[in-house]
Amino acid sequence: MKLSEDIRKLMEWEIPQELLKVYSPDEWVIGCKGVWGDFLIVQEAAERLGLIESTRIGAATARLFDAKSIVDLYEKLLIESPYRMFGIKNEKTD
Repeated sequence: MKLSEDIRKLMEWEIPQELLKVYSPDEWVIGCKGVWGDFLIVQEAAERLGLIESTRIGAATARLFDAKSIVDLYEKLLIESPYRMFGIKNEKTD
């Protein structure tokens, strides 16, 4: 799916040189760029739809789910409300 240009611009950024001096790119991978969709929105929707089964393993919470169902839901939410998913107030829709 294709996101709007204003959202795609927010997802692009360069790693600051100060970080590259400390974390050399040939030894480290910095895996986060710009804004990302708020996956908690997806999790909450999936739990409401019964797509996630929660249990406990010792003191830890474990969530079990079919990955394709969650990815499909994520795509649906991005299509329906991309600005909400990225925490961006959009005067056209908000």
